[in-house]
Amino acid sequence: MARSPKKKANAPKVKKTKLNLQVRDILGDAYSFVQGEKFTDSVSTVNLETLMQEQINQIEGSDGKTDIRLNKKDVVDRIVNGITEVVRTVKKLPPSAFSLSSEDRESGNVNTSVAGDEEVPS
Repeated sequence: MARSPKKKANAPKVKKTKLNLQVRDILGDAYSFVQGEKFTDSVSTVNLETLMQEQINQIEGSDGKTDIRLNKKDVVDRIVNGITEVVRTVKKLPPSAFSLSSEDRESGNVNTSVAGDEEVPS
């Protein structure tokens, strides 16, 4: 009876795979070291005075303020003015503007209806 040929172990392929993994591991360590050094250098060039000045520029808007991109003080002023206007408008409304009609209570609709809206005095 003829013997079937046995499969031989593929030793060169196994060694090649191990070598590839070792090379990747070593190159990965080297890359991580270089990137870490670059990050350390970039962080060490920033000082507290620079960061404080950047914050002051953002608040005061001295770094290129435009009508579209406002500084933080202008944004806060816009919010305060908007709230003030809304409060004035709400104070002018009669108390009945805030009450729910019996229809709304029965239907469970707590939102004001478009048909029942009153003209807001200005």
